[in-house]
Amino acid sequence: MFREFRSYPDEPVIILDGLIKAAKGGDWDFVNQGIPKICNEPQFVEWAASYAINHEDLNLRLFGVNFIEKSECNLNQEQIKSLKSLMKKDNYSHVRHGAGFALFKHNVCSRDVIQAIKGAAKNSETREKAQGFLDEFRNRPRKFFIFGRDAGN
Repeated sequence: MFREFRSYPDEPVIILDGLIKAAKGGDWDFVNQGIPKICNEPQFVEWAASYAINHEDLNLRLFGVNFIEKSECNLNQEQIKSLKSLMKKDNYSHVRHGAGFALFKHNVCSRDVIQAIKGAAKNSETREKAQGFLDEFRNRPRKFFIFGRDAGN
């Protein structure tokens, strides 16, 4: 069910609506092409962090954590807390791993986040991505980490 994203409208709200429908249908190639086009829109990050990651639909939760991971918008403490809860408690491992990846990408490198990423490294579907994050973590200067967050952020 792969679609070419180039022919999709450029209006951010229309893109988000199309991505939601594609995620619910499992069209991850389309979703992964589209997320970078709108992931830095603060209102959409807020939507992903407050609605998508808490939705009962597994694919919408996956979409939410992937969206947040790719975003460069700063997360507030409530959004970080929601992702940490999802990382620890979601019934689906890919959502837990995705929440850990999103937290790491937003410079939340607490012991729990690193443990979640180590867990993802044991899964054949997430091993390569998790290993990349672990390598990045090992190569970061330790002096810049304060209370589980990167001091530069």
